[in-house]
Amino acid sequence: MKKLFIFLLLITHLNTFAFTGGVKGGINYTIPQAKNGYEEHFSNDYGYTFGGFLSFNLIDKLFLNTELMLNSWQFEFNGEDDYTGNYTDSSNYLNTEIIISLSYNFIDEFYLYLGGFTGFPTKYKRHITTENSDYYANTNFDIVVFPYGLITGISYKYNNLLFDFRYLFNMNSFLSKGEFETSCEDSENNEKRCQMNYFHQFQLLVGYEF
Repeated sequence: MKKLFIFLLLITHLNTFAFTGGVKGGINYTIPQAKNGYEEHFSNDYGYTFGGFLSFNLIDKLFLNTELMLNSWQFEFNGEDDYTGNYTDSSNYLNTEIIISLSYNFIDEFYLYLGGFTGFPTKYKRHITTENSDYYANTNFDIVVFPYGLITGISYKYNNLLFDFRYLFNMNSFLSKGEFETSCEDSENNEKRCQMNYFHQFQLLVGYEF
């Protein structure tokens, strides 16, 4: 009850500030950071990002920004097993992400911002390509964990148009090890869940401010 009261008080307080809202979207580029010795198994890939935002003018040139974004983290994993031989696993982790950041209007219409993000998994797709087949794999959605990390970037405003270039650092490996019977520490398997570490992503977005 106390937490709910504090949250309502914060929302009421934010309503006293001038604010704007809008939508934005664009492309991203995901770079997996594999554990030592496994870098050669992973490849970067492009994805997409879009959603809406609210920006509150706190004081002078300082702003509080909130965003609700649908963000895809896409990359490829190249592996080998006894059944299919060499294969490529193209993965797409689609997350609904909540971003909170502070931005500062440091010169003209340029803004620098820094913040954090979290969210929840929305969809997990895998496209498997082998020497003899090409198919979409069934996935256990329960093994996907929520994203969280840091975000920083620079934006430029031109009338009602917004241009964002930013960097996200996701601090988990997307897949939960607890759902598997065999732990990575107790096996010599080459599954990607045992080799993934952190993820980096660059985004180039265009938006419109209402």
